[in-house]
Amino acid sequence: MSPPQVIVASAHPYMPEMRLGTSYLAEALANRGWDVLYLDQPTSLLHLVHPRSSGIARRKLGSAVDTVRGRERVFATPAGGSVRLLSVAAWWPHVNVPVFRNAFILDRWWRYTYPSIMRYVVASGFSDARALLFDSPYFHSLGGALGVPTVYRYADRIQCFPEVTPALVDKQQAVFRDAALVVHTSKALLDDLGGREGKTLYLPNGVDIDRFYGSWDEPEELRGIARPRIIYAGTIGPWFDWAALGAAAQASPHLQFVLLGKVTTDLPQALPANVHLLGAVPFARIPSFLAHCDAGVIPFDVAAMPELVNAINPLKLYEYCAAGLPVVSYASAEIEAAAGHVRLYRTPGEFAEGVKAVLAEETASAREARRAWADGTSWRQRGEELERAILAL
Repeated sequence: MSPPQVIVASAHPYMPEMRLGTSYLAEALANRGWDVLYLDQPTSLLHLVHPRSSGIARRKLGSAVDTVRGRERVFATPAGGSVRLLSVAAWWPHVNVPVFRNAFILDRWWRYTYPSIMRYVVASGFSDARALLFDSPYFHSLGGALGVPTVYRYADRIQCFPEVTPALVDKQQAVFRDAALVVHTSKALLDDLGGREGKTLYLPNGVDIDRFYGSWDEPEELRGIARPRIIYAGTIGPWFDWAALGAAAQASPHLQFVLLGKVTTDLPQALPANVHLLGAVPFARIPSFLAHCDAGVIPFDVAAMPELVNAINPLKLYEYCAAGLPVVSYASAEIEAAAGHVRLYRTPGEFAEGVKAVLAEETASAREARRAWADGTSWRQRGEELERAILAL
């Protein structure tokens, strides 16, 4: 019997520096014996001339050429499944600039790609895929063309991001209506589905806890930074709570705050000397950084961006707990589900006090309790739930 197949289309590459949930789910299905065709967001000639995207665009175009030449990357799993990566270039990109941000392109981009998506699906044997799993309304029209059930992974309120076009926001309403299944990562996101009559599934983020066990050499980037070290690992965007971080850094100059991740927002004019911006690192190195820090923080600014932040189910929460780190986080209904393992804050002062408190209160039993909680949220279990839902369509 041939293994079940699924096509996954994501706004994010399969192996970015900070890996995200859809790629973990693709891997989880492959680990259950599925063959996965993973399509990431197409690039274009327009991306090549944009200073912030030109490097990624060159890599994607190179991958598209490799695909045409039969050199695409395929990752096999011990369970007999695989993840096959497909990168394409779109002649008519849908981006938030005049001419290219209209719904006409959004509905037709998939017809004009290099290589052709439709031809590749047939040639690679994915014509009988059980579903298209996607995490951006950008791929809605592709689902109709493929003629397979569609599963939408709803993880963020996209209207809160300036790069998202009005056409894409409107298209999401069609996705909510048309998808065979909507998978939402936080309970708050369920409120956005309105009167949807189709199936829904609450499927939060997870973690592969085995990645966080073992002995890790201290990363070179940390060797000049004294302990205790307080780490934030993730994208540093407009939602980042600089007021809370600054209050904690000033209140405890002996603590060192390590910020690990890509910066996508303006930084404060002056950062305290005990705040260290290290930039992004490949996701495979993150466990080594967490292993050599003393607490993890999630400082998100609920007051400034309540619509976005209150609906987030932060991946880093699971990773911090898998590493055994005490956690200080902003307060939301989603975070409170892990409140027994997380210290919540609502003001900059509470954040500063919380960081000091979790360091002082840390015990071996609390560390193991956090690991045990994280183990119950594994991507393996999330993959099993998703598999059952897809097979029931």
